[in-house]
Amino acid sequence: EYAPTVGKGEMSVKSASTNFRLNLKRIRIARNLSQTQLSAICGIPKSTYTQLESERANPSLETALKISAALGITLEELVM
Repeated sequence: EYAPTVGKGEMSVKSASTNFRLNLKRIRIARNLSQTQLSAICGIPKSTYTQLESERANPSLETALKISAALGITLEELVM
């Protein structure tokens, strides 16, 4: 597995992936949305959404941008 060198103040790819998953679930629950509802709002299949939230898959940049746009937040807010 590729593991880039991380400097001070930077995060690893694994950290970003974990943060993405946790933030995605936290925001969805805070907005009282089901996985089905949020996947429909984002325009992605529910199966894809479920895999992202359970960390069985990592989003493409296009998918991550769709999700952040649908939630009205920045991509940075999803991964930090």
